[in-house]
Amino acid sequence: MRIFASLLKLKVGKLKEKKDVEGLIKALNKRNFVWIRREAALALGELGDARAIEALIELLRDGNESVREAAVEALSKIEDPQALEALLQGLKDRNSLVREEIASCLGKMGDARAVEPLIEALKDETWYVRQSVALTLCSIGDARAVEPLIESLRDEDESVRDAAREALAKMGNPRASEAILHGLKDNDPTVRAETASFLGEMGDVRAVEPLIEALKDEDKDVRQSVALVLGDVGDARAVGPLIEALKDESPRVRYQVVEALERIGDARAVEPLIQALNDRGWLILPGTKQRQPAKKVWVRGKAIDALGRIGDSRAVGPITRALNDKHKDIRKAAKEALGKINARNRA
Repeated sequence: MRIFASLLKLKVGKLKEKKDVEGLIKALNKRNFVWIRREAALALGELGDARAIEALIELLRDGNESVREAAVEALSKIEDPQALEALLQGLKDRNSLVREEIASCLGKMGDARAVEPLIEALKDETWYVRQSVALTLCSIGDARAVEPLIESLRDEDESVRDAAREALAKMGNPRASEAILHGLKDNDPTVRAETASFLGEMGDVRAVEPLIEALKDEDKDVRQSVALVLGDVGDARAVGPLIEALKDESPRVRYQVVEALERIGDARAVEPLIQALNDRGWLILPGTKQRQPAKKVWVRGKAIDALGRIGDSRAVGPITRALNDKHKDIRKAAKEALGKINARNRA
């Protein structure tokens, strides 16, 4: 079998050298040899002959992902109007995997003539097709896609919404940026929280003020997400609003606010964090994929961690009193924080 496969590999190379399109098309039918199908597809793409289009589109149904990817790459290299037309028709194929691969292929081709059919495909019944289409529209970068992508920010599937946000952000259109920020005021709290997280990943300082405003969101999960993002962004403008958010009714939000202030490390937070040592709130942190069990943590314990990291000597007395706390974890945190502050003062 291995000898036979080696002979077939050699044959594909020779077929490519001879520019034998028909022979390579026949090689696409070697169902027992993934490598042969993949290399034959890539060879056809390099030859760029329109006769291979139909066979390559059929190969998009292949059960092997690497073969389908090779077919996509090959089709994207064939500079023939027939290739584009065939691919656009394929956006309506009954096989959702084919539709997904075709959308990806159109992205590699970057032909603006595909924009309108792709916009229509944003309504595809299958979520991963819609996701692929959104990213493809981003690759093409045509302004006609902005409004449809904005509509996709309301898609029922989170992956599609994420793809639409990513596409809009990369397109750099003023209307797109406005739409992403508007997500912080969406009626759905899940969308508001996702938008906050996305803005944090972008790291755009222009988002700081809208995020600060979102610290007052009516939904505690949104407020928690916003606090996390503001800590990641690290902009000093957020310090005052975060200090105010230490009074939030939710211990989960307060815990995240303390962590955000710890990350920013601004000395203005020292006195409020000392006050937070009186916070009796607690929460359960979920376990991790590494099978670490869920853990009960205290807001005041996180405040001790934050003060230790900031390293201001004003916190020594209050943290020292925490050495007598009834909870072992709090006492341990206090000891570690005092060690950090003392080490910093000695430096």
